[in-house]
Amino acid sequence: MPVRPRPKALSDEETLSNSNKIGRGYNLLTGNPVCYTGTCQMEGFARPIFELNYNKKAQGTCTKALIPDNVDIDCLPSVEVQAGTEIISTLEQLQKSTMRGIEVSAGAKYQMASFSYTHSTQTNYMIDQLVKSNTEVIYTTAKVSVIRLSMFEPMINLTSQFRYVIDNLPCCNYTEDETRKYIFDLVFNYFGYAFVTDLMLGGIAQQNMYINKSEVKTIEQKGISTSNEAKIEFYVSLGMKQQSSVNETRHNEFMRHVQKTYATTLGGDSSIQTFTEWSKTVKTNPIIIKFGVKLIFDLLTAKRFPNDPNIVTKKALIESALENYIKNPIYCYNNCSANGQCKPSGYFQFGECQCNDGWTGLDCYTSKPKPVALSGTLCGLESDVACDGQYPANQCSNGWGQTGKPAVPPANYYGCGIPPFPVVGNGNQCAKSETNSATAGIGTICGYVNYGLTVLCDGRNPYSDACPIGYQRSSTASQVFLCYKTDPSVADLPGTMCGRTLHYGMSVKNKPHYNSVTELACGGYYPGRSACPPNYTLRYGLDHRHKNPRICGEPEQFTLNSDDTIFVKVPGLMFAVSHEQPTVYELHFRGSYRMWNFWYQLFLGFIIDNRILNSNRLLPNNDKHRQSVAADLGESIDAIDSRAGGPLINGPTGGYAFSCAKFDTAYLSRGTHIIEVAMCATKPETTMIGGESHAKLTQYDPDANINLSFPASP
Repeated sequence: MPVRPRPKALSDEETLSNSNKIGRGYNLLTGNPVCYTGTCQMEGFARPIFELNYNKKAQGTCTKALIPDNVDIDCLPSVEVQAGTEIISTLEQLQKSTMRGIEVSAGAKYQMASFSYTHSTQTNYMIDQLVKSNTEVIYTTAKVSVIRLSMFEPMINLTSQFRYVIDNLPCCNYTEDETRKYIFDLVFNYFGYAFVTDLMLGGIAQQNMYINKSEVKTIEQKGISTSNEAKIEFYVSLGMKQQSSVNETRHNEFMRHVQKTYATTLGGDSSIQTFTEWSKTVKTNPIIIKFGVKLIFDLLTAKRFPNDPNIVTKKALIESALENYIKNPIYCYNNCSANGQCKPSGYFQFGECQCNDGWTGLDCYTSKPKPVALSGTLCGLESDVACDGQYPANQCSNGWGQTGKPAVPPANYYGCGIPPFPVVGNGNQCAKSETNSATAGIGTICGYVNYGLTVLCDGRNPYSDACPIGYQRSSTASQVFLCYKTDPSVADLPGTMCGRTLHYGMSVKNKPHYNSVTELACGGYYPGRSACPPNYTLRYGLDHRHKNPRICGEPEQFTLNSDDTIFVKVPGLMFAVSHEQPTVYELHFRGSYRMWNFWYQLFLGFIIDNRILNSNRLLPNNDKHRQSVAADLGESIDAIDSRAGGPLINGPTGGYAFSCAKFDTAYLSRGTHIIEVAMCATKPETTMIGGESHAKLTQYDPDANINLSFPASP
């Protein structure tokens, strides 16, 4: 008896990749139409609602794969070589960016409840970046569009599973709670409350850059376009041809402000590094780059369910249940700690805390300290900045004492034929005479930059950044940059200056001819004796007038909220040095860390000119590239980063604080170099408190053999 030929099974034919997502259910509450992190492509997609049959290939199209019956195909062989950049700094901008990945045929109330902060992983991640980390995200993409699929739904049957759930929905003889539980469990949780009607398949190359919002204005004031510079970095990271010439100085200045950046490709062969070669592989492995959905109510009709006399009632029950399903309470961080009210932002069911009097912070957890201005708080500067209406060069108001250095040193400090000591200013300032509960007044100094000494004012650098609200920036002829208070009602910010010890010296042929020390206590503590009051941090440095100032300043804090292998630069711990001869840098850092999570590792590093210093190499701040060029340093990225000095490992309990120090040496060529401190961790939530970085620079005779080589830059 002859054997009949077996019909060809579906597995014997190649189906179009991801074409089976059309006709699936979709949950708008939990979905992620834009995958910012690159690890969320299937979130939101639910069980199939439509029964897809693959019986034929589309004739004369760009693919030989099988496509579902009653699904139209359009070939879109276009490549967006011109990258597009989005600036995402507000919740409104985030919503617009998110909705570019999806088209929703539904009312406004359903769209407003879509992609909730508490349910959507990408929304949660991005809002935490914008709000909790106070960063601006620059999102750059280039897309390869291959195929568009659209279904003709009237001619496609519903799946037996979906029919079963609707047929058995308790309708008229059950309590409201029983019916609602059934709908939540078997309709929304299995199928969502929308279905996919069309798909755009292709690939996406994307790059995320993160910049602290406090530095954005500084970048703009320098005439730098963040979107243009982000595109340049995008082209470089993916090996794409630049569309215009690149100003390297401007681009390096922009990158100095970038906390972290990473690029990913979705679809195609993601192991290929260059855009041109990667784009050629997208056709064989396309992913969903955009799609459209409709609500499932359109399917609950007598035509679809001719034998169900209660289908209209069931539709009404599902609509009513959906109102409750998407009616989530507005989320505020820590529910405002019971110290404020949670006010809706109007986006993603996310709220912002409006703190009660006496409380502050994103979650109103921090109590506002009663204002205390310590004796020794500095106010005004010479004839440049007035203190309470008086210039310190002349006199100070009641309650303030004058402090400075002798205008001219004693005559017996001069040697024969030696020029007089150069008097470039007396350093006169007003200092608060006593500690009281009032905030310091107009002219109070916050932040200070003068060559080797940098103190930030509430995280802002007076040399390069705009001062906080209620403060004004000042620069003097002697290259002192500072912020001073213009509104007496604003609080004294971190960086408020208090106490001062100045060592003056003049040397000729390495022989001291004049030395002087002036001391001013801060609340009874002398900075020159390495003492500061509680909650103040000692800051010291060398300036151009041969002074070694030591000053107490309110401490800075920085919280690392990411768990990435990209090192994040710590704001404020940066200095730039220019020299004409090769120079040895002895780098030192110390700080305290509070590690809120448990069982994780923290890595510290020095960044030189945007590259990580490790084992006398300057490695790229990109995990894949760093691991590929430094494989000999360790089998994993953590092992490699440990060689740079670390890690700091937390145990089974979070919340403890640790002191940590880091040291390294680098021999750098002539030119200008930017030195920064950075850190990364295997879990989020690490707070650095009062960090300090220092560098000792030494130049040797060019002919001397110091047994050091310049760091390699693989």
